[in-house]
Amino acid sequence: MKLGKYYITISNVIYFAFILTALFITPGMCVKSEDFKKCNQSGFCVRQRAYADLVDKTNTNNASPYKIIQDTIEFNKKEGVISAKVLKTASNTLPDTTPMEYYFNLKLYLLKGGAVRMNLEEADDTIKVRFDASKYALENNTPESAKKIDDVKSNDSNVVSYTFGEDNDMLTIVITLSPMKIEIYKDGEVSLVFNQNGYLNYEEHRIKEETSTNEENASAETEAPTEVTADAANEISEEEKQRQEEIKNLIENTQKDMWSETFKGNTDTKPFGPESIGFDISFPGFKDVYGIPQHTSPLDLKTTRNGDEYTEPYRLYNLDVFEYIIDSPMAIYGAIPFMLAHKSNRSAGILFVNSSEMWIDVEKNENGTITHWMAEAGKFDVFFFVNKTPKDVIKTYMNIAGKPQLPQYFAIAYHQCRWNYNDEADVLMVDNKFDEYGIPYDVIWLDIEHTDGKRYFTWDLSKFPDPKGLQEKISLKGRKMVTIIDPHIKVDNNYYVYKEAKDKDLYVHNNQDKPFDGWCWPGSSSWVDYLNPEANKWLISQYDFDKYEGSTENLYTWIDMNEPSVFSGPETTMPKDNLHFGKVEHRDVHNIYGALYHKATFDGHIHRSKRGNRPFILSRSFFIGSQRYGAIWTGDNDAKWDHLRASIPMTLSIGLSGLPFAGADIGGFFNNPEKELYIRWYQTAAFQPFVRGHSHIETKRREPWLYDDETISLVRDALYERYNLLPYWYTLFKEASVTGIPMTRPMFMNFPEDEKSFNIQDQFMVGDDLLVKPVITEGQTEITVYLPKVYKWYNYKTFEVVETNEEGNVTIPTQLSTIPVFQRGGSIIPQRLRHRRSSTSMKHDPYTLLIALDEKNEASGLFYVDDGSSIDYTRGFYIYRKLTFANNILTSSKYRSETDVPETHDEDELMILSERIERIRLVGVDGKAIQSIQLIFKGVITRLEFTIESEDGHVIAIKYPGIEIKETNWKIEILY
Repeated sequence: MKLGKYYITISNVIYFAFILTALFITPGMCVKSEDFKKCNQSGFCVRQRAYADLVDKTNTNNASPYKIIQDTIEFNKKEGVISAKVLKTASNTLPDTTPMEYYFNLKLYLLKGGAVRMNLEEADDTIKVRFDASKYALENNTPESAKKIDDVKSNDSNVVSYTFGEDNDMLTIVITLSPMKIEIYKDGEVSLVFNQNGYLNYEEHRIKEETSTNEENASAETEAPTEVTADAANEISEEEKQRQEEIKNLIENTQKDMWSETFKGNTDTKPFGPESIGFDISFPGFKDVYGIPQHTSPLDLKTTRNGDEYTEPYRLYNLDVFEYIIDSPMAIYGAIPFMLAHKSNRSAGILFVNSSEMWIDVEKNENGTITHWMAEAGKFDVFFFVNKTPKDVIKTYMNIAGKPQLPQYFAIAYHQCRWNYNDEADVLMVDNKFDEYGIPYDVIWLDIEHTDGKRYFTWDLSKFPDPKGLQEKISLKGRKMVTIIDPHIKVDNNYYVYKEAKDKDLYVHNNQDKPFDGWCWPGSSSWVDYLNPEANKWLISQYDFDKYEGSTENLYTWIDMNEPSVFSGPETTMPKDNLHFGKVEHRDVHNIYGALYHKATFDGHIHRSKRGNRPFILSRSFFIGSQRYGAIWTGDNDAKWDHLRASIPMTLSIGLSGLPFAGADIGGFFNNPEKELYIRWYQTAAFQPFVRGHSHIETKRREPWLYDDETISLVRDALYERYNLLPYWYTLFKEASVTGIPMTRPMFMNFPEDEKSFNIQDQFMVGDDLLVKPVITEGQTEITVYLPKVYKWYNYKTFEVVETNEEGNVTIPTQLSTIPVFQRGGSIIPQRLRHRRSSTSMKHDPYTLLIALDEKNEASGLFYVDDGSSIDYTRGFYIYRKLTFANNILTSSKYRSETDVPETHDEDELMILSERIERIRLVGVDGKAIQSIQLIFKGVITRLEFTIESEDGHVIAIKYPGIEIKETNWKIEILY
């Protein structure tokens, strides 16, 4: 066809259809859930669920076909490893094309920190070697064994036991040989059980029998339940007939879609046949389980089996799902197969290191919680965690998976984004308007339209003729720029990026072993294969400044669509039978693909930087290990109140699962937020880890100054709250980089013995010291907050002591300007209170210490400072202080975590980091009784001036105490 001067081919028509569908989603449309699989449309989910149902209906004594062969058990005490052979004996009533007996190799690693690693592998891997995701997902793939390990004598020949752990913190692992079962005890109480329900179902690799041309009929060729005679049939009740029919159907379903399956016209060829793994993990006595992001479900996971909540299992399969459904277990952009169970005296967890598609059933009853894990392929590599508190479990998990990256200082400030800022003039206008209205921001973003025809690593020079000059103008104000670099590469032999990767054979292949061609924003596209080491080297080189023309040290990267999103593919993603490096199928690596791209991009930024600057990379897709490479956001949300509400449990779930640097698009990506929603979203996001305003190309422009004066003022105030607390936030990011504990935390994480906190998902803690209860309901005029009574609490804005009722609740009025935030008594929070245009402009501003005293008139807090940009902190170029107020004396001492190198810097370097303390505000003192306040520094006593800032005298401010944060040999004493 010909349209004007453009010739339109059939392929162009297809392309435009895809693009127009994606582009004009906005007006009132939402995700078409029928375009994405449910369990009954996923062959392995049907098979594994049917197996579990069959076990429940026919297996009254847990006669699992798996048993550990006793005389094969070996215990290496020095290495902390238990090895054995496992025998699977196929059931006479379950159809199976394999031999009646099949062997597996079992290894159990008893680890430091209250963890057990379990590997279960086929003894015969000649058909296919299963993909090992741990090589890519885990930073520490050989974690340290427990300090103390002993075997335990047993009078039962069917049981072997071992104790392991630290001297005063021991666990016991009890292994039942037949049927195979593994239990982990702490303090004499079982906390986690593997295969208690007998759902272990390991589909071993096999050769397809030529006679089975129709696998749907395979079950008819195998032994079915015994038929009865006509006379006997008359004696069988209708209930029993129905039961037998159900069993027959379940047996058939255990064979469903073993060698191929089709969904929406796309056929998955499954050349290796069935290879899924299913198993159950029980948490006896635990009612509450969390994690397994990414979903829009409540923080405390709902039941999916034998309950009245969800009927679908939680699905982990990274997908491009626009305007996603709220309160759903369906898969969206990311996948972390980590689950945390918690009760008042114990926490337990599981990490399944497997990057294939996964479904997880959750069942809750009076005995606790049963979970059923189902993975399509890959290795059986599972970690079990049992410890006292959620923080203990997360620390051990993060020691294995790797700690979160410490970001640059600018990255934790406010980001301004839109699809798309049109050209250089538009960018500079937006930049200047922020200054004109006195609204701080640090980063401006450019979406796909900044490129030359969606060719990444390029610029549309008609719109951005001087990219370096533009970045320089932005950077003069201390600001940065981000451009998008999606993983799909436009098929165009005149495009150097495409041509280089093609010539080097770096692309993912289709099932015919030819470069895969799919459709995305540029039209016909290819995807680089990041399992290929050469592909990683190639992408790293693309970020070199002489390669990526127009890029500078002030340009950072946003990677979107990396699930990967393929408009023409099944479920808008890549076919599972595509081939990666080493002939690994895409089904094996799907959930880690985006993380591999994230890592390669991160490495590209490391390689390009001459100054040793830390990368900032935002990714939409994520997996175990993504925390090591940067931030993520929750994807294409909507300008609706329920999406604002969902942003809290979503970011909390992602954070407790190991990826704390997360946030949601402020105002919603789709549609147009009205005034109240817009304001409340900024107020909420100001207290979340990643803070970015973003919107769809078809929405109205929504920069703050386009609203009325009240909105401008309240958005400005919300962002000032963020910037005021940047020293506190940066300290929390530092702590997270050391311990893995997220910056924003569910209430139960800080109050693990308080059962009232276990189900709260609309309020959260920022660190240990700030409790935030955002206003997330339209027209709300008052809000009820739960403040655990173990602490004294203050209103963060007014400094008033908050009195609660007997249950710990307090109701407060909520004007449009109200952000309900409360400070824990006993805390010290560093602040910077001068208003600037960006965080970089605050670099040499003085600090304020906000000290809130507890019932004992004591407080403490940490305060971390480095240069905010480079990796020099890893060689000791930082200041880390512990501030303590006790006995009416404030002191500062050096602080160092277990993994920090000692502070090592000369005086000149120290001067770069150290700024003075301008004000110390004490809340909870008897100000009217104070006689004087004095500073004792290097033997010199100086009297300090103070003012009383409240009518009752409980708030005082000490101005200009004359000390810098680097100093430790000082004390400030209050004399009564």
